[in-house]
Amino acid sequence: MTINLRQYARLPLSGEDSTAVLIVNRRSSISCQLTEMSIGGFGVVVPQQTQVAINDLVCLKTRGSDFIVRVTYQGPHADGIALGLKQVEEVPPASNLTSVAPKWLTATFWLTAASSVLVATYCLTGWYDLLPK
Repeated sequence: MTINLRQYARLPLSGEDSTAVLIVNRRSSISCQLTEMSIGGFGVVVPQQTQVAINDLVCLKTRGSDFIVRVTYQGPHADGIALGLKQVEEVPPASNLTSVAPKWLTATFWLTAASSVLVATYCLTGWYDLLPK
């Protein structure tokens, strides 16, 4: 009998919502099956030929979110290798990373900032004294 080292209860998963992808070394994409999840991590099953080691950081792409996870467990499973993954960080979707300000407002801000620098340079360097009167 193995000891349950998780802090939180496990929620078993099944069905089409349980498919996910592991990204290893930013290149290798591995299809996997989510078998369970908890507040602090995930259980997945990957094919036998997967080259993932304990303590490797990988990206888990699920249907709803992406997560940076650390491999904490490897063990045999009927469909391949069972991996225990501890969540390190949730990766926000790319759509949330876009600017909330409209482009014209950003352009206006930078134009105003550049104009202010030019006026300050003109006044502080004494260039206004060089102009004919």
